[in-house]
Amino acid sequence: ELHGHEASLACSRRTSYVLEALLKEANARQLSGVMEQCKAYFGFLCSNRQGSHVVQSVLTRAFALLFGAAGAETNANSDANAGNEDNENDEEEDEDKEDEDKEDAAAEKAAKATLRELVADLCRLIVSKGLWWDMLFDPCATHVLRSLISLLAGKDPSPLKGKKKRATHDGDFGASRGRTSTSGDSELTASLHSFLVDMTKWEASDVKRACGDAQASPVIQLVLQYTSPRHKSWGAVLLKLLGAAEGATECDPVVFAQFTRDPVASHALQIIIKSCDNKTFGEFFFDSCFKGNMVALCEHRVANFVLQSGLACLRTQQQFEEALEELEPELTTSLLHNKLGVVWRLCQAAQHGTKQSQSQLCRAIVRGIRARAASGRHGSGGGGAIELLLELKVAENTASDDADGAKAEGSDDKNKPSGEETAFPAFERVSVSLVGAKVASALLELPPEASRTVLESIAGMSAAALKQCCIDPVAGKQVMETLMDAPVAAAWVKQRVLQKLKDDIAALATNRFGWHVIRKAYDSGTPKERTIVVKALAKKERRIAGSTQGAKLLKHCKVTLFKKSPEQWEAATKHSGTKKRKALLDGMLDDLNAVASSSKRTKSG
Repeated sequence: ELHGHEASLACSRRTSYVLEALLKEANARQLSGVMEQCKAYFGFLCSNRQGSHVVQSVLTRAFALLFGAAGAETNANSDANAGNEDNENDEEEDEDKEDEDKEDAAAEKAAKATLRELVADLCRLIVSKGLWWDMLFDPCATHVLRSLISLLAGKDPSPLKGKKKRATHDGDFGASRGRTSTSGDSELTASLHSFLVDMTKWEASDVKRACGDAQASPVIQLVLQYTSPRHKSWGAVLLKLLGAAEGATECDPVVFAQFTRDPVASHALQIIIKSCDNKTFGEFFFDSCFKGNMVALCEHRVANFVLQSGLACLRTQQQFEEALEELEPELTTSLLHNKLGVVWRLCQAAQHGTKQSQSQLCRAIVRGIRARAASGRHGSGGGGAIELLLELKVAENTASDDADGAKAEGSDDKNKPSGEETAFPAFERVSVSLVGAKVASALLELPPEASRTVLESIAGMSAAALKQCCIDPVAGKQVMETLMDAPVAAAWVKQRVLQKLKDDIAALATNRFGWHVIRKAYDSGTPKERTIVVKALAKKERRIAGSTQGAKLLKHCKVTLFKKSPEQWEAATKHSGTKKRKALLDGMLDDLNAVASSSKRTKSG
């Protein structure tokens, strides 16, 4: 009934919603028919407020059919319908139905091939006629281009919304969808690269203008993100963007500095930095643009995000040590101005440094934290370095209240009937600095010999502060679980922390965040640390079993076996630890054998 009227219906404010709903359930043949009918009006539909949304729905459905599970859903539905048929059908009818299913599958496959050709034809039309330059700056058509490029790269064009967007977003446009094309289709990949090749024909001023425009820049970012940096056109576009003039052969530091301070173009620059290979980053960006300019970039409210992207790409010991030498005097300033993102990325890059440079970084950060606390700009100077870094504020009467509560709890337990149990006292949640927790986590991942100052700060925290860290979703995941998973050389810190938390392990076991910390302490702990955990759980087993988290933890730690026979529990935990270590060793040996065999094949080739 809609055949021949798709374009006019797509532009109507009311019927466009109906058409979008129908497209969500369309099969490949129906979607191909809609695209064929609308191909002649594509430019108009993309610039129309309602029509652009319909075109995006078409591209989203095309992704589901070409790369998603739409075909599997169709087969599952057909199998379900077949299961509901009466079992009294004759064998001949079953054979006829199988033939029909094969014909339907072949028709669906042919329809998908037609759909793929239509998408490729659409790209050729846009590029060959130069339509996409005007579409870049159109507030409606630019969203269609983003969906089209995502489809060509094998990424879901549908926008992320709500919790899903917040959970996967890491600060860059399109970061949640991966940084490379995954389509695996040569025709669609060639269509994607045609956009990049066409950009090499633009003037350098046009490339700079597009990257600095709020509507066009996200499209350019997707093209550069999903195409291969090894493609010769990728480097040509990069030189047009960051070169001083037309035909430049290297990056101009002045142009680079201007882009880092632009609120829009800086996002494109971050995508380029994170997408290029190590050689291009070292020669093109680090040596020419970052070195000697890191302090100025760190102090700027926009450029410091570009610096963070650059620090995240450091891959050699020399690069890290040069960055540390330049930024170390400014670590205090960065912390005072609350630019912890730069410090976090520098801590992550410390994995490539020596133990001496790593220890130097830890000491500099601790000095900066104490200087920030002494300045009074971010609260009082009380507490250790990690508490100040996390901006953790624990009430003064918390420790005494906990002690009084424990005493009262013990007396109540004596007076209570044997069958009656009381609930654990509720913890008071506090806010923790997210980036500060990430900095602490990155420092704890360094070798214990290098991060001793940080470990000493954690060991010196009060029991109340440690409890608040355990029940906070950020500090618990980033700091406490990382600490519990630390190497054997940091066992003294874990044991000291567990001794301080000994009276609160049972209460933490029933907390939806705290129980993860206790489980990590048990899994990664020594026999002495495991014994501390299990004894605390066994003492309050009945009350812990009343919560979902507590029941899981009791089963995982084999508390019942411990109460029945500590010797058998010890033997069982040793056996499970040996099995885990053996599995880990086997995995390492398999990886080494795979590397050795691949190197032999390379030499023989």
